[in-house]
Amino acid sequence: MLCSLYDSILGDMTVRDAIARTIKNLFTENPNEDTSPANTWDAMKAVLRGELITQGTAFHKQKKATRDALEADVCAAEAIHKRKGWSPKSYKALQMARKRLEALHADTTANLLARTKQWYYVHNNKANKLLVSNLAREETWRSILGLRDPQGSVHYADQEKIRLAAAINPRPDEVEEAIKSFKPRAPGPNGFTTRFYKHFCPQLVAPLARLLNSFAATRTITPSMQESITVLTLKPGKDPLLNLDANIYSKILANRLAPVLPNIIDPDQTGFISHRSTKDNIRGALNLIEVATQNSQQLALLALDATKAFDKVDWPFLTLTLEALSFGPTFRKMVLANYQAPKTWLRVNGRLSDPILLTCGTSQGCPLSLLLFALAMEPLAQRVWANKQISVPKMGVTQHKIALYADDVLLTVTNIQFSLRAALAELRSFEVAGFAINFSKSIALGVGLRLPSRLDPPSSHPEASTENY
Repeated sequence: MLCSLYDSILGDMTVRDAIARTIKNLFTENPNEDTSPANTWDAMKAVLRGELITQGTAFHKQKKATRDALEADVCAAEAIHKRKGWSPKSYKALQMARKRLEALHADTTANLLARTKQWYYVHNNKANKLLVSNLAREETWRSILGLRDPQGSVHYADQEKIRLAAAINPRPDEVEEAIKSFKPRAPGPNGFTTRFYKHFCPQLVAPLARLLNSFAATRTITPSMQESITVLTLKPGKDPLLNLDANIYSKILANRLAPVLPNIIDPDQTGFISHRSTKDNIRGALNLIEVATQNSQQLALLALDATKAFDKVDWPFLTLTLEALSFGPTFRKMVLANYQAPKTWLRVNGRLSDPILLTCGTSQGCPLSLLLFALAMEPLAQRVWANKQISVPKMGVTQHKIALYADDVLLTVTNIQFSLRAALAELRSFEVAGFAINFSKSIALGVGLRLPSRLDPPSSHPEASTENY
């Protein structure tokens, strides 16, 4: 479901008061003694969905009736003004009627302006309400009518087939902080937006905290929290529309994990780690080039890009990595609960596909995803540092061998023939984690020697792995 459940009506205080009373009555009349928090929460959303639709329909009918009445008042005032010979009194009455009508149209005008191309350009590729609206209008030219196989044949198909706390127990203040941290964005499959959660945060914090705390006992999250919708579009970087309940839960875990990552992950990784910047890696590389040039030393810098790195993270490998880094069993299970049986629907030609079960990858758009990916990359950095066959340059007593910014890897090596062969072997061995190099986007830079600017995929034969360098 891609609609936002009449999100625009939440600005009306009467509607908000009615929804707040409904939430309060739901949890007052349905205590959790006999019902699990998960069932209570899903039932609450089902009731609110119907209540929002009812309130939204009544709100828009009332708005239309008010607009029709004001337009009739303007027409009547114009007729009176003409009949009275354009008198100042009738002119004042006409102006007052027009102002009331203009005030009513102000909100509609603001919504129309929000959908201009300029507004779309400002928001670029963010997964927000505006993107969903534009995608709906672009269905025709984005339609996929056929798929071409590797042999070149086109196939047409039916559109419809197309180490932390031992217990997690999120506190209410953490739930509230997570809700308030989210920026406006498009709703996930259940239709509830960030604006809804923010408006009714006082009523939702306590029951949502109970729901999230129940996961510590069951070691699983609700199936609906593992659902998402993926929209195919020509613009790059679109995040899937994730369930907001799952995002709130992931945000709480991310807030707990982020402060300890600088103590777990080596300084080589600067992507998404607190108090680190990619400028440090860039400055280090520039210093290495300057020192190598001054000392007439041969040096190779390899900038490597991973192929769909976030989408290919191997979950069993991630589990072993968290265990090797001394994360407790409870925290591991709660983190990986998001990856038990996630599924997504593809929206193609205006319709949703059958559900697709995901088996690898970290969900882009999830607050926890970037931190988990940084953890998954740490074993690669440690293996490169531990490999004595990879010779590295020095600046004083400091060695520089590898630098990372998320999935972008920068290797700096000397003794090129042997070091490069060993480095490529390490990279090939890390493919079990789902990490593979995209050689078309990887480049090489030689200092004191000539290297091809573009890297070619290494041969599977170990003796031929550095023939091109």
